[in-house]
Amino acid sequence: MTFAQKYPEAVQKLVVVDVAPVGYKNTTTNQEIICNLMDIDLDKLKTRKEADEQLKPYIPVSSP
Repeated sequence: MTFAQKYPEAVQKLVVVDVAPVGYKNTTTNQEIICNLMDIDLDKLKTRKEADEQLKPYIPVSSP
């Protein structure tokens, strides 16, 4: 974010990810999450809620 704010001309697209320094209870690995994200057919999605519903079986929600 800081880089994008300082050098907006150098940034075409930006993905902001929450990287809070806390441990989470679920044991899903990043690789598993990425594989599941890649399985989503983005052309068929119209809302974030639809994506969340497709991912729900693969990415358990847990509070820190």
